[in-house]
Amino acid sequence: MAASEGVKSARRVLEILELFDRRKAPLSVQDVTDELGYPQSSASLILRTMTAMGYLYYKGSERVYRLNPRVALLGGWLNESLFHEGRISALMQDVSERTGQTVMLGIESRLRVQYVHIVEGNGAIRLHLTPGLTRALSRCSIGLIFLADRTDAEIRRLMQRLVSEDPSSMPMSYEELFEKIHRVRKLGYAISANLSAEGVGSISIKLPTIVSGRPICLAVGCTDTMLFREEARFVSILRDAAHQYFDS
Repeated sequence: MAASEGVKSARRVLEILELFDRRKAPLSVQDVTDELGYPQSSASLILRTMTAMGYLYYKGSERVYRLNPRVALLGGWLNESLFHEGRISALMQDVSERTGQTVMLGIESRLRVQYVHIVEGNGAIRLHLTPGLTRALSRCSIGLIFLADRTDAEIRRLMQRLVSEDPSSMPMSYEELFEKIHRVRKLGYAISANLSAEGVGSISIKLPTIVSGRPICLAVGCTDTMLFREEARFVSILRDAAHQYFDS
């Protein structure tokens, strides 16, 4: 198998596992091809291989695949080290229920923010974010938190590198960016609107803990109108939850 084909197959295995996570239900070959756009032959081969390795179970009477417990056991040891025995997941669920909005957990990953866990809100507007999605540091409130921890000179160097790789990653002037950064340093939280998508925004705080040696941030995402109307309440909920689940 060519290296490029091996990489493609590995990516598809992970995408199928993420699809199971989103659907939270058994999947047929047709479900996979419709959702992920794979050729039916490729989807069928990957599902059969995952079944042979013990990661899936095929129920012939319904023609669907189910996750085997082996998948959950693979990451069981991570719960304590990465999610503090479920506290972060519980915190996110709590914040989502209290705000009614989508809650995101983000880490910094090579000049970008990567969302590692998402709890969808029950409001009228759904953001439809997926774990693994990345945003430029300058294009979301979590990124502004991470930038604010650096000196202005370091921020300028980072942004120059980022813009050289992706010119669209700087949606504002340096003056506007530093205004936002200084506001984060003063208030202890970040707010952004219309940076990653028109009509939506988020409010973020840094959690008083680390994951795999890195700081992590929590954000509430919603429409830009609600964002500014509920700013004080959302910040209060985020801070209260962080204090409740991580006693400083």
